Amino acid sequence: MPIISLSDATSKIHRIVRQRQEREERSPFFFIVGAGVSAPEIPLAGEIEEHCRNEAARDGNTTPPDSARASDTYSYWFSSAYPSAADRQFYLRSLMEKKSISKANLRLAHLVLDGTIARTVFTPNFDDMLTKALQLFGQRPLVCDHPLTVGRMRIDAEDIQIIHVHGSYWFYDCCNLTQDIADRAGSAPMSLMLDGSLRDHAPLVIGYSGWESDILMSAIRRRLQTGLSTPIFWFCYSQDSFNNLPLWLRKNEHGQDRTDILFVMPEKAPSADPAAGSRGVRSSAASAEPVSPGGTAGPTAAAPASGANAVHKAGEQRSRGGLSADVVLDALVRRFDLPVPPLTENPLAFYARQLRELLGVTDQENADQDTFYGFHTVIARVERARVADANKAPETLQSFREAMSKADYRRAIEIAQEFKLAKLPVEQLRELHSALWDASVGLLDNSDDELAGYDLVIQCADLLPGDASAQINAARAFVNKGITLAALNRGESAIAAFDQMLQRHSASKDLAILEQVGKALFNKGAYLGRLGRNEEAIKAYQETEQLLSGHTDVALSSLVARAILNQGVSARILKHPEEAIKIYDDLLQRFSSRSEPVLQEQVALALRNKGVALSSLGRNEEAIASYDDLLLRFASACEPPILEQISAAMLNKGVVLGTINRSEEAVAVYDDLLRRFRDSPEALLQEQVACALRNKGVELDNLNRGEEAIAVYDDLLQRYQKTTAGPITEQLAKALLNKGVTLGSLGRNEEAIAVYTDLAHRFGDQPEMVFQEQVARGLRNKGVALDNLQRYSEAVEVYDDVVNRYNGSISIDIQEQVAGCLRNKGVCYAHLDDGDSEIASYDDLIHRFQDSPEPGVRAEVAHGIYYKGLTLEGLDRKPEAVATYDDLLARFDKAPEPIIQGLLDKARESRKKLQSLAGV
Repeated sequence: MPIISLSDATSKIHRIVRQRQEREERSPFFFIVGAGVSAPEIPLAGEIEEHCRNEAARDGNTTPPDSARASDTYSYWFSSAYPSAADRQFYLRSLMEKKSISKANLRLAHLVLDGTIARTVFTPNFDDMLTKALQLFGQRPLVCDHPLTVGRMRIDAEDIQIIHVHGSYWFYDCCNLTQDIADRAGSAPMSLMLDGSLRDHAPLVIGYSGWESDILMSAIRRRLQTGLSTPIFWFCYSQDSFNNLPLWLRKNEHGQDRTDILFVMPEKAPSADPAAGSRGVRSSAASAEPVSPGGTAGPTAAAPASGANAVHKAGEQRSRGGLSADVVLDALVRRFDLPVPPLTENPLAFYARQLRELLGVTDQENADQDTFYGFHTVIARVERARVADANKAPETLQSFREAMSKADYRRAIEIAQEFKLAKLPVEQLRELHSALWDASVGLLDNSDDELAGYDLVIQCADLLPGDASAQINAARAFVNKGITLAALNRGESAIAAFDQMLQRHSASKDLAILEQVGKALFNKGAYLGRLGRNEEAIKAYQETEQLLSGHTDVALSSLVARAILNQGVSARILKHPEEAIKIYDDLLQRFSSRSEPVLQEQVALALRNKGVALSSLGRNEEAIASYDDLLLRFASACEPPILEQISAAMLNKGVVLGTINRSEEAVAVYDDLLRRFRDSPEALLQEQVACALRNKGVELDNLNRGEEAIAVYDDLLQRYQKTTAGPITEQLAKALLNKGVTLGSLGRNEEAIAVYTDLAHRFGDQPEMVFQEQVARGLRNKGVALDNLQRYSEAVEVYDDVVNRYNGSISIDIQEQVAGCLRNKGVCYAHLDDGDSEIASYDDLIHRFQDSPEPGVRAEVAHGIYYKGLTLEGLDRKPEAVATYDDLLARFDKAPEPIIQGLLDKARESRKKLQSLAGV
């Protein structure tokens, strides 16, 4: 699939435009922009839906919609809250009319004003932010917001054009509900305009989620039926945004990845989350029998949730959380090196020119004087001010401002570092302070430049002690600085930054600063936990709780809930599950009645973690009850974070049921999970689906329903056959191993051998230990299957392959497989009547692992010594056999393992028999 980075995308776009210019042709692009360009000033669909749901609840409507599709739930709650079109239009107008212009719209206006990339913008948005941004820059665009006027627009026009495909908030016939959008998709004039635009041009799609039934998506689908001369660039906010796009957009009619659309995805930055939970695995050991070491990977449980341990940076939505519209547009402004807009380069000259153009005056001296309003005197005054301003020395901040206007944030910070801050006038200092904050979060790349920006923000605030806004930004800068340092693996420095912030601001009564103090304390706890200092982490979380517990504000309450949750996580890490359970119960008691989604997410996390803690104590019935509590509380939830907890709870409930031998019920739970989430586009839910499929296969195996188990493994392998990375591949490797074991148990050894060969082929070169362990088990089992078919020489080759592949591995599991292969290799030589090679194999096993303290490996060594004794005895080398038995008894006389004690009993019997024969 053609997925590329932002830097690669901007380079390709620039190259395409440049090559067209060299041929004296126009750029082949136009823009399609969605709600992302107007956020956060205008709320996104999810926030609007939440408001409408609460509004509908005021009239008693709390019944969820039948469909869980985002477009359907949005439409359902919007129409429930505002049944009439006029009311819906009034609500939208209240959201949009007087909002400040978003940064993304300012950047987009800068781009279309330049015109190098494109001058036409299609949008499903109702707001007029882009129009206002262009007017601010002195350009009046052509605007169309109705199908009956769209025929006036031409994609190749020199004028800037904005086409609102669903209408605008100015009129009640804007299309905002599912049926309205579907009707507009059938509009002939608008469809013809889009079809014509797409014939020779390609869109740059930014901040648009791609609702499948709308007019834009319908037009793109029609166009994709034939080849495109220029690829579409689709900028995806996140992996989930990409997953939510319809399959026809991502793949062609043959099911192959498209090459005519380049999907631009956010690059993976160093994580600021200090405690991403590892996935728990319960595995049954490979059999220690001489010739049938089975080895099936047991069910996978969702690990205890870490509780989103780190508070994200202010501005995090720009890049780390996703590829936001302003990040994309910043990158395009930088790549095309746009000139500074005339408004900001020389505002007085710009204003004088605007006045003359509006009045139609080109020659001020010879123009007729306006005697009604005296506009000629206004222009003259502006011109005098322009001349006077031009004679002044350049402003100190001018080069800094130019760098900011060109989105060159790194250069802006470098310029600011040269300023003598203490000598700047107060107004310039205030301007610099605010702009430096924007420059720092504009980078948000965990760089030294970003850190320098935060330091400058703090220094400016120190020179503005009475400026409340400056003090809030300084507090935010401290928090971001700490998170950045931690992301750079400078944990101690991060904690020092949080401590410095706490010393400066912990006594503040300002709620905005108090929130930052809470974040600093919380993050301090998170990074102490990352450094393994969990007792100190718990103390920091407790301080967060004590500081903010008296406040009911959602943001502060969320910090309290997360601090309590992380106390439980830390207690679990310290192996205090009983204490963790009490902490989770405290969270549940305090926040279960709160309806805010962010708090309900913490409640769901606490119930999930409580179940894991109870299970770790063997209190499985109580664990199941905790998972059932979660499932009952959130039965009608549709928010993705809650759905993740629901699927994890179902997965864990299935594992617990399997643990207590209630496999039928476990299978039913997995089936329920698959029914609910099998077709979900979210990546994490698909991971849970993959786990559920494999676990279901394991439980069917436990119920001796091997054929059904194989069908489930095949379903998993077929469903994710093209997956090449991530946790799902771990399930694929384990499913192949389990399928092979099941085939072997059914006596289908040839098929089992093929499966194990496939496992080694697909995952043999993966460096991660979990894959190496599955391949080692699979190859050992392949040797056993060959042994069962009496193909002993081939089995020996396979065992040698395992030994050679994994010689020196630090994995205990792999060491056990290598030891088992050496033992089994000896058994194969016994079948081949090659006693010397058999003894050499056992000696190799003993030599390699005689000092291992691991029980599984010790058992293999004990078997190797015992089998060596038997072989020597069969070769009539009785003294050596007696010595070998003596060696076994000396090494393992006090071994606690029953299996080894059984071998010792056999060795004593054999030794006694040999001594008796010697006496005769």
